[in-house]
Amino acid sequence: ALHKRTYGEGVPHVNKAAVLSQLANLSMQKASPDEALSYLQEAMEMRRKIYGHGSAAHAEMALNLGKLGECERARGNLEAAGEYFRSERSMLEALCLREATHQPWRDSTGHAGFKLPLQRIIRIVMSATGGSGSGEGAPPTRLLSQLLHTMRWQRTVAREIERRDAPSAQPRDERTSGEANEDTLHSTTSAAAAITAAAI
Repeated sequence: ALHKRTYGEGVPHVNKAAVLSQLANLSMQKASPDEALSYLQEAMEMRRKIYGHGSAAHAEMALNLGKLGECERARGNLEAAGEYFRSERSMLEALCLREATHQPWRDSTGHAGFKLPLQRIIRIVMSATGGSGSGEGAPPTRLLSQLLHTMRWQRTVAREIERRDAPSAQPRDERTSGEANEDTLHSTTSAAAAITAAAI
């Protein structure tokens, strides 16, 4: 392939990873999720070599995880899809906090990677942007928008798993737990959607 001849075989490069992601998008458009999965896995491995493993977080890695989730969902592997979306969400939460506070997020004891409720993350991002969704705080609001998108994917996959596993005799008016939580998620994210609108 041209990108391999240009940058070298086995040499990680952001442009090579971007090309692989584009090839994955084309494969998904052709309804070839197996082919897309191969491209996305190679792109993710390359991005890990570039940006780091473990607790390393980068927007391109988060997006790659989300695309892997969409790909696995298209392949019918809902549990794998849910795990990718969970990983993407965790990475985006860390990125939102890092960009809003300009430092790796730590709790009061200095522990890195401390999980915060979504409402707290929204308040921190709003404080960083002055509540306007613009100016220097625009990057964290764009990340927050992607976080909300990922949460919607998580909800969709959770509902699909519940519907798949639910007894066929379930009453028509009985909602799954994922459906019952839909209004709660909408209420929680409405403020975030408002402040991200100007940054999208």
